[in-house]
Amino acid sequence: MEFTQSAGAIAAVSNIRTIPVELHANGTLWLDGEVTDIEALQSYAAGITAPSDVRVIISVDPEVILQRAVDVMDVFNQQGIFNISMGAAQKFD
Repeated sequence: MEFTQSAGAIAAVSNIRTIPVELHANGTLWLDGEVTDIEALQSYAAGITAPSDVRVIISVDPEVILQRAVDVMDVFNQQGIFNISMGAAQKFD
């Protein structure tokens, strides 16, 4: 069985902006490669004008308490951003 994507589906995928977030065991929060905090993350998320065109990818150090990741997801959910993926990362350096 073969699966193919239509040209419209390919174009739709390319319009999605990916926002990388990292949660480190030492308590730091990283947004797009820069150290930040939860308040700055809230301001950033509030400034997103097309929430349906955004995908957040949260990488979590295995030692991070799950509630911390849920708090970050809530920040984005409050702004209508629900396309969120989360995965355990190997220990960050």
